[in-house]
Amino acid sequence: MNGDNYGCLSSFDKTGNQRGIFLGTSFSAPLLARRIAEVEFLYGSKIENSETLKAISIASTSRTLKNCVGYGETAYFSYCDRKHTLIVSEGSLKLPYTSKPSFRIESSAEIELEIPDTVKTIEMILVHSDNGSRSSNPSLNTYLTVRTKKRGRPSSYVGFVNSNENSKKSHIKWYKWEFKRKSMESTWTFTIKSDVTADMIEDHKKEIIIRYGCVFLLTARAHARDSLTEDVKKLMFDKIE
Repeated sequence: MNGDNYGCLSSFDKTGNQRGIFLGTSFSAPLLARRIAEVEFLYGSKIENSETLKAISIASTSRTLKNCVGYGETAYFSYCDRKHTLIVSEGSLKLPYTSKPSFRIESSAEIELEIPDTVKTIEMILVHSDNGSRSSNPSLNTYLTVRTKKRGRPSSYVGFVNSNENSKKSHIKWYKWEFKRKSMESTWTFTIKSDVTADMIEDHKKEIIIRYGCVFLLTARAHARDSLTEDVKKLMFDKIE
């Protein structure tokens, strides 16, 4: 796909000349598959969910494309520089449903992170899929939402920079948190909850299992001198001790 006209991947003919008339995901799919294979080789058995591989790949994109449906071309993501660190989490959860007699069963997943005072922004890339099979056509039966609390602010949730992200009924979500003046240092709790994209009877809800993978991409402030990865590790070890 042509980068000049569509903001997507550049394509070349067999003579090496750049072309601008090709469109289609078939050009980018092999490149993405290669990146996912590289990530899987790097992490090995530490990752169980394919959704986690997708989330890491998305975190490595340029994010500079404005007119493309995707997130940009992915890069080989084997390490973070001193100003960034990547935290990986994955798991599964069920859908909430009402059982007899009108008893509500809730399901959620919680991720707790220690954020140092050197962090400028927190980004969370969340990817999920479900095993819903009642539809005759392939479809996404579920979506996920996130609520975030920061220790010291028990009365309210922390808002996103991109406030409309939570309402999207999508299998990929990219959240961002950033404070202009206040420090982000604290214990942050990210609560993931599930819901359905369309009406579904309660017995069918009980059958569905949602599998998710997410990554947190932390970016340090410009004046930070130490490695952000080392700052995060120190906080985690101090909490364990």
